[in-house]
Amino acid sequence: GFFGDGMSARSCERLMEPMEIWLPWDYASHIQLTCCVFVPLFLAEPPSISATRRLCAVLFAWCGIMYCAQRVVHLRFSKETFFSTGRLDKAVLVAWAVPVGQLAMAAVFWAARALELRPAGKTVACVVAFLGSCVLYWWLLYHALEHQKVITILHTKKKEPYQKALARLRYSYFNTNPVHVLLSEHCPEMSIKRTTLYEAGKAYLQAADPKVHAQLEAALSAAETAPAPDG
Repeated sequence: GFFGDGMSARSCERLMEPMEIWLPWDYASHIQLTCCVFVPLFLAEPPSISATRRLCAVLFAWCGIMYCAQRVVHLRFSKETFFSTGRLDKAVLVAWAVPVGQLAMAAVFWAARALELRPAGKTVACVVAFLGSCVLYWWLLYHALEHQKVITILHTKKKEPYQKALARLRYSYFNTNPVHVLLSEHCPEMSIKRTTLYEAGKAYLQAADPKVHAQLEAALSAAETAPAPDG
């Protein structure tokens, strides 16, 4: 073949795998596109012209297209990606204060123009509106996250045994630790139980019989995505 005849099954599998979800870049594009949408709101034009509104509408429609396209890419053309914390989600929620602040600044900007304020007054009013909007947004976000944390704690299974949790999650400190996995594989004198490295999307490798478990997961996935019967 193109890559030679001496490829292992593992190498072939790697070549056929889809890409991971590039969540940080996709998150950034959502915020950047939204900020670009609101930029035309600051542009003045003659009463009979509506170019800025049309540009804003086109950019807004493009945001919707990108959102739908990324959902298709994430759910249909990307493999399961493992994230160890929720810090990225929280950082993006904090960053959404920028486009929200842009809207507040645009409203104050046009109010200042209607009141015929001086340039210095307009600048101060816009800066105060932007910062005030960001502070209010962050304050509301903080309380929303705190409420979510309380709800999560209330609904968390506190008495779930370790073995039951491991069977449900499939990953632990040991099978996500490359050093431990390598020691179990190449240092038999240490009497470490042989461990398979956990890979997101390949949890079936943690089963006693990976082949049988993979077939079961494929059947369950096919059943979930099958169209509902008529009637």
